[in-house]
Amino acid sequence: MSMEKMTLKEIQSLKKNVNYVDYLNRSDPLQDLSVGVSAFELSEYFSIRLSLLFEKNYFDRVQKSPEERESFIKELERFPKLKTFKSIDEQPYRLIRVIRHSTKNLEVRLALDKMESVALEDLPLRIRWVWNDIVDRLG
Repeated sequence: MSMEKMTLKEIQSLKKNVNYVDYLNRSDPLQDLSVGVSAFELSEYFSIRLSLLFEKNYFDRVQKSPEERESFIKELERFPKLKTFKSIDEQPYRLIRVIRHSTKNLEVRLALDKMESVALEDLPLRIRWVWNDIVDRLG
């Protein structure tokens, strides 16, 4: 069985070293979204903490004016922190923190819970669905 078909629990039980950040940054779902992953941590309880990096390419892709971008960032900064939500596929997640590095560089820290049965190949799509859910809640 290829590593991409394995669940996170199976990968961890094999004690395989996986560069999740590199894998996620090369994935089509996140590249299509123009989002980068700057940090990734998988706990022993299969909770994931990750940082999504939204740079100029993301904001150019969604074609927001500077005023719309500023409004979007302010709404995101007011998003309820540490409250558990569920994305379209019932994935529980929490927004932990929003860090504004500049007007065109934003970091969003998330926690995704109950990830043990998620296959590695499904992880980028799950992250994208979480982000889409956040955006839907803002809109």
